Order: sequence, then structure tokens, then C-alpha cells
Amino acid sequence: MAAAKINGGGGGGGIRIFPAAGVTAPGGYVQVNSDCGAVPYGANDACAKDPKGAFEVSGSNTTVDIPALYVQGACTYSGNNPPTIGTVDEQAGYAGDPLALIRPPVAGAPGTCPTGASGTAATPKACSFKNGDIVTLNPGTYYGGWSISGSAKITLSPGIYVIAGGGIAQTGGSLDSASGRVLIFGTDDPNFATACKSTNDNLKCQQDLDVSGTGSISLKGLSGTVPCPPYSTTGCPFGGMLLWQDGGASGAYQGRADIFVGGGGSTNLEGTIYTAGGDVSLSGSSSSTGCTPNGSGNLNCAAVQIIAWTFQIGGSAILNMPYDPNLFYHLALKGLVR
Repeated sequence: MAAAKINGGGGGGGIRIFPAAGVTAPGGYVQVNSDCGAVPYGANDACAKDPKGAFEVSGSNTTVDIPALYVQGACTYSGNNPPTIGTVDEQAGYAGDPLALIRPPVAGAPGTCPTGASGTAATPKACSFKNGDIVTLNPGTYYGGWSISGSAKITLSPGIYVIAGGGIAQTGGSLDSASGRVLIFGTDDPNFATACKSTNDNLKCQQDLDVSGTGSISLKGLSGTVPCPPYSTTGCPFGGMLLWQDGGASGAYQGRADIFVGGGGSTNLEGTIYTAGGDVSLSGSSSSTGCTPNGSGNLNCAAVQIIAWTFQIGGSAILNMPYDPNLFYHLALKGLVR
């Protein structure tokens, strides 16, 4: 990760990483490869009051409570609350991308758009959902991506969703995988992948995966023990993966391979979020109930492993992040964040 920023504003937002119930294995670490701020604070192994660093906490009353931080540069904060970190290791060693050699999903048969004509590899078309739409989507390749707005309610059936061009643009509504576990993978439309390297076309080329609508979000990554056809009939090679941007597609390192996640009313996430060439921006809901539903059933819980070029967390309430390695893609290396 090139940098990590956490800003809970003045309302006391932030993150709390802790072992999930029954988990005894160590984990929940944050690894940041940036050397920003390494001098003069690099050898202190403590977070300094300074506005700039590789691991940077801002906002007047932001809360950060994590087990360990391994950072090449400096850990800094600029608000009233010093971060609570069990172990701070500045000038830590570099950690390479642990998922770099995994073969990603590939585009295939078009998924069915229930609200209009489905896009194809030759003629991509965004599948749009708006006020009043209550739909169930099935796995497949969605050429041209998804557009979600208003009060649309979308339920994802279990399986793998390839977003080939167009990305996901969500400005409202809700997204739910309550009926099973899913992987959403963003890449280029293979028919236009070469052209996308030089000229960006919104429907044909990789775009951001934005699932930060104003409603609710409840998504769980794939299980490693359940088959995920057509890739496997026994177990799944993508077990634990939830949101994944293709690091070899045209949007990587170009500002079009970012992942935005959050729900205004309720946030409930499980799995690994991965973009080698983009930013992950995670914003919890306004609920302070954490991983226990409030009277309206809302949560503010993200049991996620994040591997990204850069990483940001915001929101007005503390986002609870229980660590459970059984929910993530298995890594031999330490780290919640690359």
C-alpha cells in the first residue's frame, strides 16, 4: 500500500480492528509500504503529532484502535486523539503483493439484465436500476457495468459477477447478497482491452466499482469450500474474495480501478477487497451499533481484508472490523492492508 488515511471527522468516527468471537490466531495487522514521513519520525516506533505520514490519522476526534501497524514511513495524527495501536513498527520491511500471481476470473457469457437489454462483448450496455426496481441478479459477465440509483433494491444470487467495462456507479439504493456468497470482479471488455490501454471508453473499459450508495450494503465473499463453476467443482480458488479490480486492466494506476464501499443506513461486509492499482475508500454507516444490529436492523461492520495501492476510511461513526481469517483469502504473510 502506498498510503493509508483515516478520517473520522469531528464526530468521533474511525476504526476498531479486533479478533472475531472464537478467533485466537494473531492478526488484524496493517501494513503500509510508503516511506512518507520517514524522517525525522521513522525510528520512533510511535505515532507523532504531524499532519503528514504514510499512516495518517486526521479529524479532530477520530478513533483508531488496531492490534499492530507495520509502516516503512511514519505514523502520524493531527487531531485530539492519539491512535491506540498495540505495536507500532516504523521503518518496517516492504511487503509485496500477496495476490499478484493469482489467475483472475475471465469474461464469459453475458449476464441477464432484468431491467432492459443485456450488453454483449461486441455491444456493451450498462444495466440500470432506479426508483422502484426490486430485482435479483444472477452471476455472469455484465458488459457495460451497472448503474444503481434512487431506491432500487438489488439482491445478488451466489456466484461470480464479472463487470467487463462500465464499472459500478451507485448513488442510491441497496445491494445485498443475503442469499449466498459472491465475488464482483472489475476489468475491461476483452473485445476492447487493447484499445482501452490508449483511449478510455466508459462502457468498454475498466471503471471504478462504487457500491457506496445512500441505502444499505450487505455483501459476503465467496466460500473456499463451495464450488464456484465454471472454475471449480470442488472448492473455489477464489475463496474469501469479495471485491476485486483487475490489476492488469486499463484502469489500474490510472484512477479507474478504485473501489468505493459504504452504506448510509447499514454496512455489513465479509471478505477480501483487492485492487493492486487503485484506491479502496471504505465508509461505514452512521450507525454506532457496530456488528450488533440496532432496532432497525442496521449494522456498521466490515470483516474485511484490504489489499490496495492506497486506502482511506471515513464516516461519522466507528467502523468495527472483526478479524476472522476464515472469511478472507488465505495469505501466508501478515497484514490486513498491503
